[in-house]
Amino acid sequence: MGFIHNIQLLRKVALLLVLITGLGTSAFPAESYLEFTAVMVVDDQPLAGVSANLMRSGKSVEKATSGSDGSFNFHIPYDGVYSIELTKAGYVGMTIELNTTVPASMKKYILIYKTTLDVFPEKDGYIARLRRPAVVKVNYIRSKENFGMPVPYENSVSYVLKPKEENPPLIKTESKEEITKETKPIHIESETPPISDEEAQIKKETEELNKASDLKFQRAAAAGNQEDPKERVIREEVKENVVDQRKVAEDKESVDKINQTNVKKELESRQAKARVTRRWREELSEAVNKEKQKNP
Repeated sequence: MGFIHNIQLLRKVALLLVLITGLGTSAFPAESYLEFTAVMVVDDQPLAGVSANLMRSGKSVEKATSGSDGSFNFHIPYDGVYSIELTKAGYVGMTIELNTTVPASMKKYILIYKTTLDVFPEKDGYIARLRRPAVVKVNYIRSKENFGMPVPYENSVSYVLKPKEENPPLIKTESKEEITKETKPIHIESETPPISDEEAQIKKETEELNKASDLKFQRAAAAGNQEDPKERVIREEVKENVVDQRKVAEDKESVDKINQTNVKKELESRQAKARVTRRWREELSEAVNKEKQKNP
């Protein structure tokens, strides 16, 4: 019991020193509040330009923007429920939920809380899926005599290809009589080497369709007619499908690399937590043993 009492006493002394240092010469400021600071990072680098909107009861109270160091700051009164909406174009938005209710004995102090939050980028053509909801909860924790997260917030992201939209209906084209003689046949430029057997087959069919269409155009031109517009529309769709499939293959390779990196980061984070927990238990066990030797 003596050992535990000493730990509690040291904790209170340490907190008092922090509070006095943060308050300058006065330990009892005329106006007390929570000094809340958050640092926004992406891939362990600070992210500037994140808009932070402090709200209460659905109304905006104050706004801030993260600076070059990725941080923003609010002075938030006690005994209130607030939220901070975080947004930046090209990144997944998130929300910080704050309950600033504190015991009456702590209202005379300015409490300081700072946290770092990961922000995840969006990716064109993909849906960003977070492992957990993008909501961070912060409130006063009596055992720490300061603010904190009841449940530590850690998250990761994976990317899923967006469903392909259905092809729009074909647009009606003019009749052969309405097409002028200046109309030229559309030639598909040579493609880069295919990356799959399916693309190779599509390319081969496209080239064959081009040759047949060109031959037909030459014959029709000699007779004063033009290429059938329906065949031209079909050929354009084949060309678009070849390009779309190549882009999907390239994007899939990029997304696979991102997902592998996220899995690796999460594994490293779990291993680091396990090491900290093991070290903390060893130190606690050693301290208890020493206390037992002093007070058998």
